[in-house]
Amino acid sequence: MLSRLCEQQAAIGAVLHSQRELLHLEHTPVEWRLIEDFLDLLKPFKDATTYLSSQSYPTSSVLGPLLVKMKDKIKVSSSDSQSLKSVKQAIGRYLDERYQDPAVRLVLNKASFLDPRMKTLPHLSPGEQEEVLDSLVNEIVTLGTSNSHPPDADSTSEQDTQPPSAKKSALENILGEEFFTTTCDEELSSATTVSLNELILSELSRFKAEPLLKLQGDVLLWWRQHAMSYPNLSKMARKYLGIVATSVPSERLFSATGNIVNAKRSSLDPFNVEKLVFLHDNAPKITSLHYKRIN
Repeated sequence: MLSRLCEQQAAIGAVLHSQRELLHLEHTPVEWRLIEDFLDLLKPFKDATTYLSSQSYPTSSVLGPLLVKMKDKIKVSSSDSQSLKSVKQAIGRYLDERYQDPAVRLVLNKASFLDPRMKTLPHLSPGEQEEVLDSLVNEIVTLGTSNSHPPDADSTSEQDTQPPSAKKSALENILGEEFFTTTCDEELSSATTVSLNELILSELSRFKAEPLLKLQGDVLLWWRQHAMSYPNLSKMARKYLGIVATSVPSERLFSATGNIVNAKRSSLDPFNVEKLVFLHDNAPKITSLHYKRIN
């Protein structure tokens, strides 16, 4: 709404000046500047919301890094107006309250580590990174998910991945380049001569040594290609990367628009979508009026 308001600033001014009784509705230069500041502040949140609303790729793994970036965006500056400071502080309080549960944060951090794009966890402190790894090791040991056979060397070869939806460019704009580092592979010791704990640690070490997947890469395809190389971690990946970051998918399931615009009808013209939604919501009323006229 604010973006559209700025786009039509000249037209709005012309309309208001054409009718003297509407001049009091015109925004002052200070108000226009404030609207532009709000747009700059909210743009990363719009990009993050768009990215996290998808159902075609994992979203829980990027929520932690996005939260850190969002908090950086809302840091109060000495040049901010009082209104902008108030908005930033309100957003910061909400984010702190919403994600203050340590158990929730640990789940999100585990998902981030299991995402080959951000397994280095640059948004966490060394102590937090160690906590994530220890928790994963303990969980794998507890569940007894270890595979005693060493991975096939051929299965570790790097393969090209297809880029997913264009929406992912928004993720690159927000997170930047700090997730891109390349390290060398490490050799796995014979699984028959190491304990379960050592086998898991070796698997973790090899996974960490894998080159980082680019932010626009396909996480699900990567795990499909490397599942045999990391039998324990792949099971954890299925568990944590399957968690959705938002309730948008479930909301779409029960919405009229979600039923009209689905994967098989995603090419509908926006004008036709609007008409179909209108007919869906108003069909009972139209039928009722028609019945009354007949009687």
